[in-house]
Amino acid sequence: MLSGAGEATLSLVPKFDTSHDPAVNPLTARLLDHQGRALEAESRLSDNILDLRKKVAHTVATEVEYDIGRRLPLTTCLLPERTVPYPLVQELARDRIRRFFHKSEEWQMFDLSLDHPAHVEFEAARQDLVESLVASDPAESIRLGRDGLKKSVDACDQLTLAHAQILLHRRYGNHPASASTFGVRYDGPVDSPGLRKLLADQFGMFTIPIDWAVCEPKPNTFDFSSVEGKVLWAAEQGRPFMVGPLLAMRPGVLPDHVPLDFQSFRNRAYDFAEQVVARFGRYCPFWNIATGINASQSPLFSPEESVDLARMLRLLVRQYRRDAKIMIEVREPWGEHASDYGLDPFDFVKRLAQNGVECDAIGVRMLAGGRHQGEAVRTLFDNACLLDRLLSLDKPVVVTIGRGAGKDGQAQAKYASLTAQLCLSRRYVQSVIWSDLYDHPRSLVDQGGMVDAQGGARPVLAHWSKLRSKFSKPLGSVQLPKRGDGA
Repeated sequence: MLSGAGEATLSLVPKFDTSHDPAVNPLTARLLDHQGRALEAESRLSDNILDLRKKVAHTVATEVEYDIGRRLPLTTCLLPERTVPYPLVQELARDRIRRFFHKSEEWQMFDLSLDHPAHVEFEAARQDLVESLVASDPAESIRLGRDGLKKSVDACDQLTLAHAQILLHRRYGNHPASASTFGVRYDGPVDSPGLRKLLADQFGMFTIPIDWAVCEPKPNTFDFSSVEGKVLWAAEQGRPFMVGPLLAMRPGVLPDHVPLDFQSFRNRAYDFAEQVVARFGRYCPFWNIATGINASQSPLFSPEESVDLARMLRLLVRQYRRDAKIMIEVREPWGEHASDYGLDPFDFVKRLAQNGVECDAIGVRMLAGGRHQGEAVRTLFDNACLLDRLLSLDKPVVVTIGRGAGKDGQAQAKYASLTAQLCLSRRYVQSVIWSDLYDHPRSLVDQGGMVDAQGGARPVLAHWSKLRSKFSKPLGSVQLPKRGDGA
């Protein structure tokens, strides 16, 4: 609640009973507002009762990591405060069922047949939730609630896949995808003829990152040998490619010798970026000027300073190449960081536009299973909801996806195929970039390369090749069974 003097005081949000439920990880709980933005809160767990204290007066939702056979961040509805704790798993299931209804209407998907997997799982989830609510035994209630939650998650994912197929056939039904639709991030110390042949054969677009810590190992001592050969070769190929980010605000990338106070940091960033653009500007027409400015923690920037950095880098690139296309990339698109530091990614992009920092495209990193905050594995449905929000940016979008290989690489390959198609089902997504061509110490995702450290191809490479082949020709029309057919 807010005190009469206008100062924010902490007030309780709905409490959750986590007893008899080992699947919940209460340490991951956070609060969200009605737009899904993270809110500042303090979490407490006492006698299996989880509550969080907020600094806003309005109703909020709770997100928490829950194990349904795989650990996923899942949310509750917006819940009013009350003294009696809510049963957590039932509220998670209730929200997923609510969102199934909401997206069915928004996506106009009520015409699916009644025997479609989405509807079958949805009806089973509703039945399990009802039985969970009336069960007298607490352990049985939790079990039924967890079953209902799992089925509701599966139902939403099935709905997402059906909707994506409709959109893909609408977009590519009469014409193939462009050559720049499927790309890869070409980073790391190795630049061999074999990798170049793989790039030329399997990818229509690639991005060449600029690692500040590698390219300026000492103050004012520049070494671009790690990227120069790649840029010159890419320019000779005559196919789309992008250089950058010029400034990557993520752990382990900034040089240790760069001061962290804003003015000194800004000056050093300008000097480095100018060296890069002056050297490679004539070869590359497409530049990623920065990534992660919205989620920088060290150094910690104010909103005004973040916008100023973006403006400076944009003007610098245009100074050397007036026809350059400019992209700025957001990291942690779910905004987990925003309650503690940085800016919500959507607020950041809107702030850029309000301050006249125009970009030709917005980049989004949707990494799964990574080692940094904001890289949790999420459902296809949640990814689709995030992609839908990107429409409000009113800009072409370039999405970078990636996931670790795991035991045999099959989960990674399936993720790549489904997530890439999900992204491309949205017309404003221009390209999908895989996070790493091969494994190396500075990969975006551990074991995320299409080629492992020993030079062997992972299953994800074959799946990516099949996708390129599939979209190299028109998909034709799609016909879904009408409601009631085959039921």
